[in-house]
Amino acid sequence: MKTITRRLAHGVNGIIGLSLLGVVLVLVVLDVTGLGMKDVLAQNGALSFHAPSSSHIFGTDQFGRDILSRSIAGLVNSLRIGLIAVAIASIIGTTLGILGGFVGGILDDAISRMSDLLFAFPAVLLALAIVSALGPGSFNTAIAIAIVYVPIFVRVARGPVLTLREREFVKAASLLGFSSRRVMRHHILPNLAAPVIVQISLSLSWAVLTESGLSFLGLGTQPPNPSLGLMVSEAQAFASTAWWTLLFPSIFIVLLVVTFNMLGDGLRDALDPSWNRE
Repeated sequence: MKTITRRLAHGVNGIIGLSLLGVVLVLVVLDVTGLGMKDVLAQNGALSFHAPSSSHIFGTDQFGRDILSRSIAGLVNSLRIGLIAVAIASIIGTTLGILGGFVGGILDDAISRMSDLLFAFPAVLLALAIVSALGPGSFNTAIAIAIVYVPIFVRVARGPVLTLREREFVKAASLLGFSSRRVMRHHILPNLAAPVIVQISLSLSWAVLTESGLSFLGLGTQPPNPSLGLMVSEAQAFASTAWWTLLFPSIFIVLLVVTFNMLGDGLRDALDPSWNRE
């Protein structure tokens, strides 16, 4: 782990990703502890559309709610949904990919056809259809995003497993009488960790975008709970007169997406076997 962290901090992408992740973690801590945070649900008509000032650094919205506090809470909400969705997708997808690639046969065909079927639909439209069927809400949004991302992890896991099971050290382990479980644990999983970790980081950025898009359409987090996508949607009508209501939630979305994209690129470089220490 120390070696990977050192390699991650060695590249530009890794440095930027880790720096931005630090900013995100600070915001999460502020939301969890409530330090300096205002009530994100409290409304005050007298403070409606106040421009950024010392008392409200990011200004207030049409209901007099503090934009900074709501943006931080919205970021944490988007991050939570993204983490849940990617965790579910990575566990299910990686497991199916390993089973299909290692066992082969009918099981592999069935898993591959399922993945191909899901891949036939555009990701955003599929997530939109699923959350429309399940109903709006944060949890249903996470489930919809997870279903969309399962086939991605299936392919990320299945390809390397198909290659690994033909490698000499895996065949030798099988000839020595090692159980499939032991071969999987000691020879398959360690060599599969790198691509899955990178995919998790990259998927988090897309999950945040998808969650924001669904909330923007009114199918994700429901008002009055804060959501970055919902805040952007509500701010559209006031963008010309109260620009801060649109700008700052958008910046927070960009912050999350860029953070995980940079981390993904940095992890890809850090986990590359050809990485040169010099």
